[in-house]
Amino acid sequence: MERVIAYVDGYNLYYGLRHKQWKWFYWLNIQLLAEHLVKPDQKLVGTKYFTTIVNYPEGRHKRQAVFLEALQTLPKLQQFPFWKFLDMKFPPTDKKGLELSKFSHFSRNLAGFKEYDLHTPVHNGNC
Repeated sequence: MERVIAYVDGYNLYYGLRHKQWKWFYWLNIQLLAEHLVKPDQKLVGTKYFTTIVNYPEGRHKRQAVFLEALQTLPKLQQFPFWKFLDMKFPPTDKKGLELSKFSHFSRNLAGFKEYDLHTPVHNGNC
């Protein structure tokens, strides 16, 4: 059985949902979404959720903190927050650190740390 890890770009996924005005998906169960993306002959062995932490406005910061806390209850999900605090300008202006963080995880598998056989990215292009 092929092992799959889902790489979720939470920052871009949020903006994709926002662009489509799909607010009801803001509290999406990220792990369940990833489980529905794998084929019957594949096994989801993990979900890696990357996002940038927002610091203000305060209301958005609090909502994001509650969402990230809820994600901690998902057993196969690992969070990789990028600790550069951004304001929520639309469209987003600075994501270099987040991209480097995701790249480092992809590179680990290429360097021989075989955590999985296949990865599937989830981002705003999937919306």
